[in-house]
Amino acid sequence: MKKYIQINQHVYDELAQEYKEKRKEFIAINKKITTPFINYLQKTFSFINLLEIGPGAGTELAYFNDQGFKTTAIDVSKNMIVVAKEISPKSKFIHADFLEYDFGQTKFEGIYAKVLIHLFPKNDAILVLQKIHYLLKSNGIAFVGDSIYEKSEEGFAQKADYSKLLKRFRKNWVEKELVKEVCKAKFKILKKSHGFDQKRKKKWLRLYLQKI
Repeated sequence: MKKYIQINQHVYDELAQEYKEKRKEFIAINKKITTPFINYLQKTFSFINLLEIGPGAGTELAYFNDQGFKTTAIDVSKNMIVVAKEISPKSKFIHADFLEYDFGQTKFEGIYAKVLIHLFPKNDAILVLQKIHYLLKSNGIAFVGDSIYEKSEEGFAQKADYSKLLKRFRKNWVEKELVKEVCKAKFKILKKSHGFDQKRKKKWLRLYLQKI
């Protein structure tokens, strides 16, 4: 496991309970974000096997289970998995690094990756997008959403808005930069939307994608 992954693993292990405590704060916005993704999936497939990469506190997994989806989640943080299991007990959980884990012959109709891509250096983030594409079935639907910035940079920075002042690796993406890499990974953009978190002063980009 790469060093930056180990550092991020430690940070999210330390913050898992706080993520659980903050979960209700994001319920409304998470429903708004997942609704188009769910609609695209249901219009395209009759049966949906869905993978979430980095499930956080498990809120979205629970939404997907409510729709009758078969759900799997993968996370590098063991403690985050413990929290997510409480919220989404029907899901299968994999404790592993997404880039290193071998899914074998398994393919998914949908892959959900919210606030994930910024946890990888650009070179590895490109590999993440390529692996998402590979793991999707033909015409499969993916969601990639993250905060965006005016300047592209990466490195170790303190995790904001949490009581423990821990540094983890993050990549700040510019919108055009991320869209370019998504298209290079052979995705069709079905829908692009933006959001702004007034409390945290963050701009968000949400991409609803289809494998081509």
